[in-house]
Amino acid sequence: MKEEIIEKIFKYAIKNADGFTVKIKNGRIYKVKFTSEKRYAVSITNCKTYKEIYLMLKSLPDNFNGYIGGWYNTDEKKYYIDLTLILSDLHIAKIIGKKFNQKVIWDGLENKEIWIKPKRKKHRSVVIPYIEYNI
Repeated sequence: MKEEIIEKIFKYAIKNADGFTVKIKNGRIYKVKFTSEKRYAVSITNCKTYKEIYLMLKSLPDNFNGYIGGWYNTDEKKYYIDLTLILSDLHIAKIIGKKFNQKVIWDGLENKEIWIKPKRKKHRSVVIPYIEYNI
């Protein structure tokens, strides 16, 4: 991928730190409009350092035609920018997400995260007294 497109992606990421999904086509960046046919965004890479992101983008051909998504993790103070698939089937999106070690899928119609593995609820311990009966 050409340097000028990589630079545009980084600028777009900074402006849209809460999260974004874009289509790259013919060297141009387009915001994705989610529909029922293009609803679930799932990442297929795990780039979280500038070097990883840059190398991933640089490895793409100049005529790349696909999706890139990203967001800024405020806890880690890191951007995540990844190659992304957009699918209509949640079940298939979850299978792909598991395969690529993703924690969540983005539902573009509902604007919400869908956890691939549900967050574990904390369980309280319950002590049941043991009573011995002699019959």
